[in-house]
Amino acid sequence: MSSTEQPEEQDGLVTSDNVEEAETATTVQFQQGVDGYAGVVDTYLHGGSKATSRAGVTTLNVDSDDKGNAVQTLLRFEQIFGSGS
Repeated sequence: MSSTEQPEEQDGLVTSDNVEEAETATTVQFQQGVDGYAGVVDTYLHGGSKATSRAGVTTLNVDSDDKGNAVQTLLRFEQIFGSGS
């Protein structure tokens, strides 16, 4: 967009009729065991059993409620930024 051209707002979206450069999007996936990636760490928290370790579970509970106790999942993706040095 040139410096003199102003974007238009329509239905909450900012648009421009003249797009000078198309941006290229890159999709990167971090999946345990795919293409040698081994940096995923996961667990979940259960409000009714706060002291219980779930380090070895094979399934995760995501944004649920168990007998009035909140249940939330935590994911950590290691080694995704920089060289790790």
